[in-house]
Amino acid sequence: MQRHNGTLTTRLTIRPLTMLPLSGLTLLVVLLVAACSGPSGTVSCTLTLEQLNNVDPTPPECLALLPDPQSTLSPRIFILGSETDLDGNLHIYAHGVDGASVPIPLSDFQTLTTVSVDGTVRLDNGGDQNGGGVTVQAVADGSPISLAFLTDYSASINDANLAQIGQVYAQVLNALPTGFEAQVLNFSDTTDVRQDWTEDLPAMLAAVAFDDTFAPRNNTAFYDGIGNTLDRLDQPPGSGLADRCRPARIFISHTDGLENASFTYSKVDLLTRIDDSRTIAVMLGTLTASVTELDDFAGARGAFVYAYDVNGIETAVSGWAGSFGNIVEFVINAGITNFNPDVPGAVQIDLGTLSVMVEAPYDMPCIPLP
Repeated sequence: MQRHNGTLTTRLTIRPLTMLPLSGLTLLVVLLVAACSGPSGTVSCTLTLEQLNNVDPTPPECLALLPDPQSTLSPRIFILGSETDLDGNLHIYAHGVDGASVPIPLSDFQTLTTVSVDGTVRLDNGGDQNGGGVTVQAVADGSPISLAFLTDYSASINDANLAQIGQVYAQVLNALPTGFEAQVLNFSDTTDVRQDWTEDLPAMLAAVAFDDTFAPRNNTAFYDGIGNTLDRLDQPPGSGLADRCRPARIFISHTDGLENASFTYSKVDLLTRIDDSRTIAVMLGTLTASVTELDDFAGARGAFVYAYDVNGIETAVSGWAGSFGNIVEFVINAGITNFNPDVPGAVQIDLGTLSVMVEAPYDMPCIPLP
């Protein structure tokens, strides 16, 4: 790999093909190699990062310009949210994927989990300990969940990729139990609400599908897109994801480039808003998206995936998306005398090598809609 005049160049030696019969496809490949070759039969990436955004698929000789594919989706247990009921029992909603990106089933959560409350083990591999008081069960429905999708519709991403991102989102929607609510937003220079809050699954699936009416498709106001998703300042208070009154607030977004057009929101403000509202941010990025940005927005609660293209995103996300069909509910009985909901990290959940702390306070503030 060499750098000439600020352009990163990757060289790949091509062996002579003169003795091979050339099919139409082989001939096309040879012609492309010849067109991109430098001296001595080498292939050079002559595109800048900005130009790569407009080439699909990414030429193999240009992959060295991009970050390595990576994901923090697995193995993980995700704490989606928590709430206390009128009797003082604590309900914790969780799901997860193992090291092979396979959804963790309810049976594993019930028989292999250790739950500690204020440092005292109350459940160990499915058996009560020290008086018990912990129940693990399938979530009754999707009513604890608010889910928001945000998709980059800037000029650099093509229609086919946008349609494929919609299919990735549909995996999540189809896996979730009924009763959750969702909203769908798309952005470029401005943000468009494709679907306002609804529990109607067909309406959600239609909204995440490719929107051929979105315009104009120009720049990437990524920060403003995130901010509009969290706040919905154009609507009554409580309309944004960060203020919804359901305990689990989940944000899923995709971008293929860098922020370059926001006017209203800053990254620092957004990180604070995500953290204060305990929003679970799952950031999907391709091409020239910044891995550092994706990771920063995901934080400790969420996760990110970076791949060269949307095919890589779809592969990485598949198991995690399916795990929404296995959401479990940990119920901590109010009768546990040493349970203190105001102590951070009072509840710890361990499953094999995976361990998560459930944050207090357990009931997040929200703004009920009028």
